[in-house]
Amino acid sequence: MKISYNWLRELTGVEWAPAELRERLTLRGLEVEGLEEAGGDSVFEIAVLSNRPDWLSHLGVAREVGVMTGRDVALPTPEPKKLDGQATAFTSVDVQANDLCPRFTARVVRGVKIAPSPAWLAERLQAMGLRPINNVADITNFVMLELGQPLHAFDLDKLNESRLVVRRALADEQLKTLDGVERKLDAGMLVIADAARAVAVAGVMGGAETEISDATENVLIECAYFDPASVRRTSRALGLQTDASDRFERGVDYEGQLRAQARTVALITELAGGAATEDAIDIYPRRIAPPTVSLRFDRVRALTDLDVPPREAIRILDALGFKLIEGGANGSGGGTRAIESSDRQPGSSARFAAPTWRTDVTLEEDLVEEVARHFGYEKIADALPASTNIGEHRAHEGQRRAARRALADSGFDEAISFSFIDAAHDERFELSPGLVAEGAAGRAPGRARVAGSGRDRRRDRSRPRGCAARAGLLRSQGRARSRGRCDEARAARVRRVGGAPPARGAVGTSVVR
Repeated sequence: MKISYNWLRELTGVEWAPAELRERLTLRGLEVEGLEEAGGDSVFEIAVLSNRPDWLSHLGVAREVGVMTGRDVALPTPEPKKLDGQATAFTSVDVQANDLCPRFTARVVRGVKIAPSPAWLAERLQAMGLRPINNVADITNFVMLELGQPLHAFDLDKLNESRLVVRRALADEQLKTLDGVERKLDAGMLVIADAARAVAVAGVMGGAETEISDATENVLIECAYFDPASVRRTSRALGLQTDASDRFERGVDYEGQLRAQARTVALITELAGGAATEDAIDIYPRRIAPPTVSLRFDRVRALTDLDVPPREAIRILDALGFKLIEGGANGSGGGTRAIESSDRQPGSSARFAAPTWRTDVTLEEDLVEEVARHFGYEKIADALPASTNIGEHRAHEGQRRAARRALADSGFDEAISFSFIDAAHDERFELSPGLVAEGAAGRAPGRARVAGSGRDRRRDRSRPRGCAARAGLLRSQGRARSRGRCDEARAARVRRVGGAPPARGAVGTSVVR
């Protein structure tokens, strides 16, 4: 993902030089793979983790910078220059596949004039590796890079009955996409259609028949949340990966559609003229609730060895968009006031609502990671893990060592072989009677239950303990002899036998002469 330094500076007021910001971002988990100059700007190439779709936008990276600088992110307030009429007076939307499209919004801008984009917009897109097309198409790309939300602009007058239908594709339905390729669609794919045909592959690419052209006067701006798994399947099946599909299949902010659409509409009325509808059609029948996650502040130290005061942990999470909904000493509640005094109280905890753009956060460990990233991984000291067994041997280790020494003194080499053998070996070996103590209750002496998969039921039965060890030793010795590596071998394998735990289990040997 390419990120503009100038763009970040506009959003956060960051004053660090690009090289210093690169190092700070990398230390916070945003690996900057490259930094290059592009038309008076410095462009970071960031390797975005698959579970962090929010970093596929300047807003997402700006939030990280805001935590580091202690400053709020300053997003422009979208205000269309001219408003006229209700959206339902010019279009309608029918969502027939709510399971694949939980939210769909549409807004109209009438009377636009299609033209090349102003220099500042074209240069910014070029720095991000995108080719300028026209003012309306460029604005949708600009907002996608800024907020991480893909949008699509339809020529309203090219839509049959001026309406949209969100549905699954029909059998053998075809669509010519914006890249000029005629594509055959599968019945499980989600499409955006008008009253007569599909006009876009939802979340992947729009259709050529309704694209913006120099003759376009009325524009419908679509902005939606599509099921990530559905977009991923469609993109793979069509062999079509786009900037939009990259974001949708990872999961966009499911509460960010109206904001992104308003930003787009405001820029269109500013740069292409026209009047926007006063509202948007917003079909959102089942609101998605953000998960809530608890954090025990002592857990940060237990997992990372970082001594982070609760007050600082809350500041970090708040700046990243996590909303404090409950907190107090020893989990007793009491809100922010109780949390502020919890720096001195062990066992204090808090509960947070994850921001809607962080679909990856579901566990306490996720919150610990966020706190540790911004408190500083580099502050974690090098130390050996704590252990209660340092300098001591387990009880059965003495037996093992004695057996090894006795065998070595008798001229045996120790061999290590696989613990599992084919069921065909079951009846070839039998332990000497009485060598193995009575097994666990319900098992025959010297027998072990070996469960197999449904594809190999022969393994789902008891077999003598020691079969695997002896079979492995004989197989290894046979291979060595067949390859001329030895004429005579004396090998042994030390193993635990019996059903008792390691501290009390007997140590047995399998011997091959």
